[in-house]
Amino acid sequence: MLTLISDWPTELDAVHRDVMEQIEDAMAATREIQSREEELKVGVDAALLEKHKMLLYTSHQQKMCKRFEDALAGQYRPQISGATRVEEELHLALEQQEKICLVIDSLIRGAPEISDRLER
Repeated sequence: MLTLISDWPTELDAVHRDVMEQIEDAMAATREIQSREEELKVGVDAALLEKHKMLLYTSHQQKMCKRFEDALAGQYRPQISGATRVEEELHLALEQQEKICLVIDSLIRGAPEISDRLER
């Protein structure tokens, strides 16, 4: 199969068109694959986020179960027992609250520009 030199441009043009069509097909397939890849990435990210939320929820539920089990086993005891002890603790808390109020009042007097943030 001998081809003449004058036929080369025609043959080269045909080969060039074929190669260009193959390149365009490959580019279209690449774009389709990239689009699918992005969809998969979004799906994986959503699944990982859901997994993280479920792990946090499970951890919280396990801690709550442990607290209930400990409470049922009697491992917790009241911090304050008896009416007189409750009154003493209340009195101490009110004294602390009064001290805090005095500090806030002195801050308001010393720095009136922050008084709106410190109001009760």
